[in-house]
Amino acid sequence: MAPLWIHLWLLPVLVADVVSIEADPADPRLEAIAIESCSGALGSGSCRADGASHEPADWFARVIWNEPEHLRARIEIRRGARDAEPSSVRTVEFSTADEPAQRERAVGLIIAAFVMEHARAAGAEAEAALPPAAQPAPAPPPEIEIAPEPAPRAHAPVWGVDLALLAAPGFDRGAPRLGAMLRGLFRPFEPPVAILLGVHAARRWDDGDPSVLWLGATAGLALRVQTPAPPLTVEARAELKLQRVQAEAADPVSSAHDSGGASRVGGQLGLEAHVALGRGSAVSLFAGAEITALFPAVYLEIGGLEAGVERNLSWGALVGLRVAD
Repeated sequence: MAPLWIHLWLLPVLVADVVSIEADPADPRLEAIAIESCSGALGSGSCRADGASHEPADWFARVIWNEPEHLRARIEIRRGARDAEPSSVRTVEFSTADEPAQRERAVGLIIAAFVMEHARAAGAEAEAALPPAAQPAPAPPPEIEIAPEPAPRAHAPVWGVDLALLAAPGFDRGAPRLGAMLRGLFRPFEPPVAILLGVHAARRWDDGDPSVLWLGATAGLALRVQTPAPPLTVEARAELKLQRVQAEAADPVSSAHDSGGASRVGGQLGLEAHVALGRGSAVSLFAGAEITALFPAVYLEIGGLEAGVERNLSWGALVGLRVAD
């Protein structure tokens, strides 16, 4: 990793020292966050990036991320030169729930706190060395208030697999239909919008005559919205839907057998609530409802008599389990 040095200037009330920080060069946005964090602790404009000034540095801090995931940072602080013996070495570990920006802020505050503490100790030693008459009245230490970090937002999954149970009306008469759905999602964008692909199958609950089977496939987009309660998220989806309705009937007297089917196409809108099973868990439970518009309508006739109609508009409900990362 090529060094990236960030220069930090302390406030005159402490010591006019300059600190340079070696940070991750792959993301300039994170470098800016570390500088902002340090400036927030030491005073506006007290921290800046390497190259912004030709003035020499008094302190050098190297931040080495020991893992590609940036979960462990080794902070080495040296005085006077980059190759001097470290005055302080500290290892900081983060969790996967910590956002990268939070980690950079923490690193900047740790470095600023060390330099401030060293400046206070140096000032106390200088005062103790003065003759009693020449010692100034003690000044109260500067107060630094650091606003607490906001609660981390729930991680929007990059991929996921859903398995759910479905329930919906069948025809305008007779038993409803029950079935199962398998759905995959993929989020290739930074916004919380995912691509959905799914298949489902259902049949009439009573398994009577005629036997009716619904087969379908969907493709669409889902928008994920984080609620104020971190375990709970809401997803709204819009999908294109293809469906095949297949019916089969038999005459118990004559043993005559007949079957037929119809294909339909249309759209589907759905709304789901997802609850994660613990902080940072990859597994969540969800429940939702959907409304579907498919064309054409399906008319079921047996022996020339109408046995049921499935209109263009329909609704359904689902409950399921998601595994995502």
